[in-house]
Amino acid sequence: RRGREPRRAKLTQVMLVKDVSNNMSGLGEGDEGSLGEKGEGERREGEGEGDGERKSGLGEGEEGSLGEKMREGEGEGDSVRLDSIREVYSDDDFENMVYSGAPADLPAVRREMLKQSTMAADRMKANGWSNTLPLEHLNRVGQKVGLPQVSIKNKNHNDIAPNEGGPKAGDSFQADLCVKFEQDVALHYFFRGLIENFETDVKPVAATYPNHPNFNDVRIRQGQYMCFEITLSLKKILSKIHQLVRLYSANGLKDDFIGKRAEIAVIGLIVSGDRKKFEDTAEKLRSFFQRASEDEVLSKYMIDKTIPIFLCRVNRKNLHTRVMDLKLSMEDHFSRIDVQFTKIEERLAEDKQSLEEKLVGLRTEIVENNQSIPQGKMELRMVISDLYRSRGETRGSSNRN
Repeated sequence: RRGREPRRAKLTQVMLVKDVSNNMSGLGEGDEGSLGEKGEGERREGEGEGDGERKSGLGEGEEGSLGEKMREGEGEGDSVRLDSIREVYSDDDFENMVYSGAPADLPAVRREMLKQSTMAADRMKANGWSNTLPLEHLNRVGQKVGLPQVSIKNKNHNDIAPNEGGPKAGDSFQADLCVKFEQDVALHYFFRGLIENFETDVKPVAATYPNHPNFNDVRIRQGQYMCFEITLSLKKILSKIHQLVRLYSANGLKDDFIGKRAEIAVIGLIVSGDRKKFEDTAEKLRSFFQRASEDEVLSKYMIDKTIPIFLCRVNRKNLHTRVMDLKLSMEDHFSRIDVQFTKIEERLAEDKQSLEEKLVGLRTEIVENNQSIPQGKMELRMVISDLYRSRGETRGSSNRN
C-alpha cells in the first residue's frame, strides 16, 4: 500500500478543534513549558527491493564512517516536522481517525520510514535476525497465551516476515506513530481527544517493568520519542508486537532508525473493538511479555524493559461520530459564511446598479452641458457686440455735442 505523506488540510476538509488550545487546564506549578500537565488494514511495513548502495561516490571506509555518525546521532530514518499530527494522511480510515484526533496545537517531528543500509542489514544478521527469527519464538510464546499467530511468509506475500535470505540493504520499514515533541508533553494530553476513559480504555502490558507507571503520570520529555503502532483488529496484535520489537529494540533497528542516543519514553498499541475482547487481549499481552522475558532466545530481541508499554482502546464508532460532528459543524459554519457572502454580493450588485444609474445621469448632464457651450458662446458674443455697439453710440453722441 502507498506510504503516507503529510497533508495541508483544505478548507472543506480541515477539522480544527480550537478548544484543545483553549482548555489546557491543570497546569502544575513550574510546568509552564509542559503540555498536558496543564491540564484496517495493516500498513505495509515494506521490505522493498534495493541494490545495497547507500551513497554513490563513497568509498567503503567513508560510507561506514558516515553511517556510524548518523547512527550515533539522529539515525537514518526519515524526519519530517509537523505543526500537528493532524497533517498526517493514511490510506487507512482508522489511522486517519487517530491522527485527526491528535492535539491541533502540538508541533512534532515524525519518523516514519527507514530504508535499511548495508551496514544495518549486516548488523541485523549479526544479531541473529533471519527470515524467521525471532518471529518463530514470538509465535511460540504467543500461542501459549492465546494470541493469534503471525504467518511466516515471504514479504511479497505477507506484511510480516522479512524477505527470504534475511535482512538486506534496501529493505524498508515503516512506523505508524513515532514522534518527538519540542516541549515536555503529558501522555494523557496527546490522547485526550482519542480515549474516552483512561481508567478502562488503557492497560499497562509490560509486566516485566518493575514499577510500571500509571498512564496519566507518563511525561514525554522534550526530544524523547513516543512510539505507537495502530491496528483496528485485535487479531493483528502479535504482528504489531513484531514490528515494535524490530524497530525499537537495541538488538533490532532502533539505533539505525532514530539514533543510538535517542530515548524512548513510551511504547504502545492503539486498537479498537469490543471492550471485553480488549481486556482479554491486555491480559494475554501481560502474560506474553512476562513469558518473553523468560524465553532464552526471545528475551534477547525484546524492547528495553524500562520502557512502559500500553494497550490503548480508541472507540472507532465514537471517534467517527466526533469526527462527523466536527465535519457537520464546519459545514454549517461554511454554510453561514456562504449566506453572508450571498448577502454581500446582493448589496454589491445593488450598489453597482445604483452607481451605473448615477454614471448614466452624469454622462447625460455632461453631454447636455457640452451641447449648451456653443450656444452660450454665441450669446456671449452677442452681449459683447451689443456692449461695444452701445459704447460706440454713446461716444458718437458726445462728439456731436
